[in-house]
Amino acid sequence: MVYLKRNRKEILEYLDEAFDKVWYMRSHPCKDKNIEKRRKEAIKNVLGKYPEVQEYDNWDCGFYNGVLGTLRWVLGDDEKDNLDT
Repeated sequence: MVYLKRNRKEILEYLDEAFDKVWYMRSHPCKDKNIEKRRKEAIKNVLGKYPEVQEYDNWDCGFYNGVLGTLRWVLGDDEKDNLDT
């Protein structure tokens, strides 16, 4: 069996992508104006990098939650199901 190897930089880049996408899918408006302003700026940044995330459904949400937890575990997180955003 052949295993493809990824370097740490590639793993961290994909981890960042998964984090951004999961955060976007979980993001909800906030009544605090300062927090809401920062949230909207963050959404703009995520959509600039990953415009396709607007079209994601429940399957995609579950997929990227799995990616996030798995990559964190691969990188040494003690919790193998850490999905914090």
